[in-house]
Amino acid sequence: MNQSVTVNFVLEQVITWVIIGLIAGIPAYKLRMSRHYRLCLPWLLTVLCIIVLTATSLPRAQASAATFRVYLGFDDGPVAGPTDRILDVLKRYGVKATFFIEGSHVATNEDILRREIQEGHHLGNHLWLHELAVMSTNHPSTAILLARYQATQDAIHRALGETLWTIYNQEEPVKPFRWPGGAVVAFPRTDVITYNWQVSATALSIVSVKRIVNNILYGSPAGGTYYGVYAWGDEVVILLHDPTPATAYALPSVIENLLAHGAIFSTLPRPEDTPGAMPIVIGSIPVCARQPDNCTHLSR
Repeated sequence: MNQSVTVNFVLEQVITWVIIGLIAGIPAYKLRMSRHYRLCLPWLLTVLCIIVLTATSLPRAQASAATFRVYLGFDDGPVAGPTDRILDVLKRYGVKATFFIEGSHVATNEDILRREIQEGHHLGNHLWLHELAVMSTNHPSTAILLARYQATQDAIHRALGETLWTIYNQEEPVKPFRWPGGAVVAFPRTDVITYNWQVSATALSIVSVKRIVNNILYGSPAGGTYYGVYAWGDEVVILLHDPTPATAYALPSVIENLLAHGAIFSTLPRPEDTPGAMPIVIGSIPVCARQPDNCTHLSR
C-alpha cells in the first residue's frame, strides 16, 4: 500500500473514533456539560468532519494515480558478500526483485541462491558465463545457447534441492532470461521471455553510489542518449549487477526515492509479456524523448 494512503487511512480511523466518542459521550455528560462546551461542540464536530472528508478523498486519489510498477533485475550473481548485502537491503524494505543467475557462479554460493527463493525473489537464467561464444551480436549457434542454458538450469536445480526447485518452477512456469551483453533477438526457447532493460545502473565495477542512483532515477536526458526511471514510467525494467560493490549501498536511496513517488516493486516476468518474445529492444526511447524538452523536466 502506498505510504500516503496508509497515513490517510490511520488518520481517518483515529478522527472517526474521536467523533464517535464525542457523540457517544454527549448523553452521559449533557447534564454536567458547561455552557462553553455546549457552544463549542457543534463547531468541533464540523471541523473534524471536514478533516475526515479531506483525508479520505483527494490525497487517496492522488496516490492511486501516481503509482507505477518497477522491476529490479540483478545480473552476474550470486556473489558472496555483495549479493548478501543486496538481499539484506531488499528484505529491509520488503522489495522483491529478479536475479539473473550466471551458472559458473552457483558453486559455493548455493546458500545465497536458496535464500533468494526463500525470500520471495525470482530467478532468471544468464547462461553459464560472459563469453564471446554466446554473445547475441556474434550470432551463436542454437546448440551452444541451449547447452549453456541447460547447464545453468542444472546448477540452479542442484543448489536449490527438490523442494525449492519445485517452488521455483511453480512460481515461474515461464522463466525470465537475460542474454549476457544484451539481446538482439529472442532466445530460442518458447518457455522463456528475453529481457533487455530500459534503465541501467552501470556495468562498471568501480563506480560511486551517487552515480548509480542518478543513472537509475534520472539518467542523462540532456545528452539525448540515456533515460532514467522517471522518463520511462510504468513497467520499467532496471539493470543492476551483483558484483558491483556500490550496488547494495545505492539501493536504499533508489528504493526510498521510488517508493516516495508511488513505485510498486515486482518480479519478472511482466504479466503482459509473451513467452518466446523479446519485449524490450535496446536503443528504444521513452515517449517524452520525442518531446521538445527531451525528458529534461524529469531530470531532477
